[in-house]
Amino acid sequence: MSKVDLTDIVFALKNKEYGAFVLRKLYGKFVTIALIITAVFFSTAISTPMILNAIEKKHAKREPNGDNGCQSSTPEPEETEGKRETGNCL
Repeated sequence: MSKVDLTDIVFALKNKEYGAFVLRKLYGKFVTIALIITAVFFSTAISTPMILNAIEKKHAKREPNGDNGCQSSTPEPEETEGKRETGNCL
């Protein structure tokens, strides 16, 4: 027994050779593929900033002695009373 769907009923007495019948048969497959591609795209777009932020935080924790990689062109002042002044990096 063959499976009869709405497309077969609509095109029962019409010309199935000109292409609309095939397009209508494949419509569900195309919509499913489009939804999967869209879901992957938006999931990637949403998760990429979160992943990069997590990597950046992990990298910041690994920096030794609180050094943030800034290099000053001026020499650092001598230690006074056991405290060292730190400059801001821009």
